[in-house]
Amino acid sequence: MSKKSPKDAYEQSDARIKPLTIGVLVLAGLCILSIAIVSWMMNSMSKSDAKAQKPPFFVRDERWQAPKTQLEVHPSKNYATFKAEQEEIMNQYAWIDEDQKIIRIPVNQAMAVIARRGLAARNGNYKDAGKALIPQESGSISESRL
Repeated sequence: MSKKSPKDAYEQSDARIKPLTIGVLVLAGLCILSIAIVSWMMNSMSKSDAKAQKPPFFVRDERWQAPKTQLEVHPSKNYATFKAEQEEIMNQYAWIDEDQKIIRIPVNQAMAVIARRGLAARNGNYKDAGKALIPQESGSISESRL
């Protein structure tokens, strides 16, 4: 084997322009061709998609529209108002059915009555289950049999 001299360690001739130019032109042509194929496919798919989105054969009333979404402008104020209304309902007397003498009493008052009387199912005393609580003018509660 012969030793190569440092003079032979590099390219002795220039690059040939013709094969490089042909290679670049072929690559550019392939890029343009692939872009053309993709755009043709997109156009054909969008046309078939537009055909598929036509409504089926039924009468459609265009006057009907879905209700608009109604967002709360001030949710914290709305919640405060709602909570105040619920607190007022929980803390006042009201008739539920006046004919049957069924009333609503404040929650604290109801808890006191249940604590004093006990639940009918717990103590086995089912005779108290049919009693109605009627508020008196003095603020006390009397019991009445329905």
